[in-house]
Amino acid sequence: MTEETRPIFAGARPALPSEVEAGAVAAVLGIPTSAGSAKSGSENGPALIRRASSHMAWSAGRSAVLDLTGADGPTPLSGVWDIGNCELGISLAELSARAAEILAALPAGTVLAGIGGDHSITYPLIEALLLSRPGTDLTVVQFDHHLDVQVWELEQPNTLFNTNVMSHVARLVGAENVYQAGVFPYVPVEEDDASAVCELLGRFGGQAALFSRTLHDEDLFVRWLPSGRDVYLTIDVDVLDVGEMSSTGYPAEHGLSLRELQRMVELVLQRNRVVGLDLVEFATTKISHRTIFDAGRAANLLQFILTTLADQRRPGRQQ
Repeated sequence: MTEETRPIFAGARPALPSEVEAGAVAAVLGIPTSAGSAKSGSENGPALIRRASSHMAWSAGRSAVLDLTGADGPTPLSGVWDIGNCELGISLAELSARAAEILAALPAGTVLAGIGGDHSITYPLIEALLLSRPGTDLTVVQFDHHLDVQVWELEQPNTLFNTNVMSHVARLVGAENVYQAGVFPYVPVEEDDASAVCELLGRFGGQAALFSRTLHDEDLFVRWLPSGRDVYLTIDVDVLDVGEMSSTGYPAEHGLSLRELQRMVELVLQRNRVVGLDLVEFATTKISHRTIFDAGRAANLLQFILTTLADQRRPGRQQ
């Protein structure tokens, strides 16, 4: 598609993966699918988030976005590209192969930033990243209201869903390399499965649960976080409180504020090398004023992450 016929994420330059220029910070890829979810609506996420980002790029000519948050004063955002959508009439397995092709076509060091889509897309995106970077010791940091784990039948075909994606990810990267933040602290499980779930979660890097001191005391959170690692960042928007994010399959009655989430993500970015990321589970089948504002919050969060990554690449900045 051309820039005129599809929405472009604000501040990004439209291109095919092979057209992205050397030195690119990130390439935004829409993945409009609800293939791994029992509910529809997440297939609309990429288009709605891109359209909501238009308030950051409203000029009649080619838009530029100025970052006003830096210590050096206003700075134009650069190095972010929008490479369109990976259309899913294809399976999640085919998404892994397609994403690997896209990563191979992008300049070295470009972060692939996926806009979902439901949370099941995280597994094939991580799988593709590992295929493109053999030998990478990857850590996954997940912001989510739900654990998205299960302890049964993972070996069976067609068992990748948004409700168990992190069990699959844990097998891929090692459970000890998965950190889960913002999860609801009280988890219902089948009584017969309780010990197995406790054993699985005990092997994870850890959980910083909602209401816990770890999540809300910055010093404790920093000590809990991994540091100095290659990180894949996955954010399920249902980690936000329903008052700020109702456009998702399972809104959180109690969750983080956007500002709290931004600060925690910022701490992850400051202490690690983010090599891939996704923003998932924005889902709606009806457009309303509320969904438009929700999409704007999701767009602002993604822009915050991309701006931070771009700032880290500037001369003199610590990588």
